[in-house]
Amino acid sequence: MKLSFETILWGVLMLDSIFCCGFAWTTKGVNWYIKTFPWIAKQFPLTRGWSLFYLGLMGWLGCVLYRLSTA
Repeated sequence: MKLSFETILWGVLMLDSIFCCGFAWTTKGVNWYIKTFPWIAKQFPLTRGWSLFYLGLMGWLGCVLYRLSTA
């Protein structure tokens, strides 16, 4: 994969989705999120389904970027 702005942005978002899944699937992570960001947690709750969708979406986007760079 060629290193470009898109791949760097994808890498940052992929790391974000991995951390999101880590927080969503552990009780300690959910509690930390609610205590640290109560005003955001009320509007955007941290759920397992959403975090898995986000991780899958980033995986799919990585496959698309890889195919575009090899074409």
